[in-house]
Amino acid sequence: MLADATAVLSLALPAWAALSRGVGVPDVIWGGFSAYALLLIAPALDPRRKVAWDQKPLPGTRLGIAAVCAVGAVMQMRSQTGGDPAHVDSLLWILILGVLGNAMPSLRPNWFFGVRTPWTLRDDDVWRQTHRVTGHLLLATSAGLAVLWWPLAAEPFTLVATTATGALAFGSILYSWWLWRQRPHD
Repeated sequence: MLADATAVLSLALPAWAALSRGVGVPDVIWGGFSAYALLLIAPALDPRRKVAWDQKPLPGTRLGIAAVCAVGAVMQMRSQTGGDPAHVDSLLWILILGVLGNAMPSLRPNWFFGVRTPWTLRDDDVWRQTHRVTGHLLLATSAGLAVLWWPLAAEPFTLVATTATGALAFGSILYSWWLWRQRPHD
């Protein structure tokens, strides 16, 4: 069933986006569609051939990204009747962080999706620990930003969200390096 829904969304979203250009739908959907397409073809490009087409959590993540894009497109169209599009984009950012945070702990080592540093790619244990912690931090960041989304205006929220996401990304890289340094090496 998940594969059927993913296939339908993979065909419906780009067609719907192309047809809706005449009514002024912004390009926000194409960023999500690009991420979806990359997750769809990544297993074929993996040099180690360690990523299976149905590897958990790729199908669910693809479906989550497609759903966020569909919700985003509807919200963007509704915002054109007087809402604040920047505020809608902020909500989409929160949803994407939640989808990614949910996927991170179950990722197996691969070359396309996740925290891909020299240290995580070299050591499977470092990969697992880094992605477990990063997934929990992404979910916590998503929840924290959800609390701030309504009371903050779009510009201050964007500053907070960008800073938090950047710190999370940099912290994940440092954490993977720190874990790798703690492990014995040959």
